[in-house]
This record gives sequence, structure tokens and C-alpha cells, in this order.
Amino acid sequence: MSPPTPSIRVAIQTLAPTCLRKSSTSSILLTTCVNNGIFNMVLVSLGSVVQSQYQFSPTIAGLPYIAIGVGSLVGLASAPVLSRMYQQKRGSVLHRPEQNLILAIYGAPLTSSGLLLYGWVLEHRVFWFVLMIGLFVIGFHSALVRVYDVSPLEIELS
Repeated sequence: MSPPTPSIRVAIQTLAPTCLRKSSTSSILLTTCVNNGIFNMVLVSLGSVVQSQYQFSPTIAGLPYIAIGVGSLVGLASAPVLSRMYQQKRGSVLHRPEQNLILAIYGAPLTSSGLLLYGWVLEHRVFWFVLMIGLFVIGFHSALVRVYDVSPLEIELS
């Protein structure tokens, strides 16, 4: 593996102290990294797993990706509403990026339950629609973490 190019090295040296200085920033980055790893694992394995377990043709094997997409759209639509509800409940006027972590914290059991459902359904070859429910849940929480937690962080770091 080749060493990083100078521009990447400069970017890492510039951003790393800024990111690690704040614990909230580190928490957001760690949450996002774990969520992206889980989400990418599901995306990579989904097509071949559905073809082998359910004998779907390559054309029909794209169907589960629709469930992830719909879950992500619902997550994107509901994230601002959930965040506003939380802020009103707390009575906070000032919005800080670390306040978005609450959506990830409350949503973490959702991702776990979605992954558990995904694995259990595939293991026992339960009806494919139950698999879609698990993928919807994974997509929903992934959208909450990916977009709503990271966007304010990018603004804060710049």
C-alpha cells in the first residue's frame, strides 16, 4: 500500500486535532463510522444473500434495495421533526450539533433490531417481506445518523 499523498496528509494533520479536541465531535464521528460500516455490510451482502436464500433472479434481487431506500427517505423526512420535538421537550433554543446525537442514541436499538431481524430471517428463510421490514428499519436509522448527525458537524468544522 502506498503512503498517503501530501494533500491527504495535510488534511489529516489539520482536521484530526480539531475533531479530537471535542468529545461531541468524536462521538458523532464514531457513531457515523460504525453506522456506515453496518450499512455498507448490509448493502454489499444483500444481493447475493437474497439470490442464494430465496432463489431470486438477479432482476428480482434488487427488490430489497427498495426497502432500504424507502426507509432512508422516511428517516430523512422524520429527522427534523424528531429533532424539533426533542428540542421543544428540553426547552432548548440554541441548537448544537451534539444535540443530534440523541437521535442516534435512541435509534441504536432500531439498527440492532433491524440487523437481528435481517440475520434471523435469512437464517430461517422466513417469508421475504419480513426481510423488507428489517431492511426498512436499517435504512431509517442510517438516514438519521448519516445525514442529520454529520451535516451540522461539517458546518462546525469549517
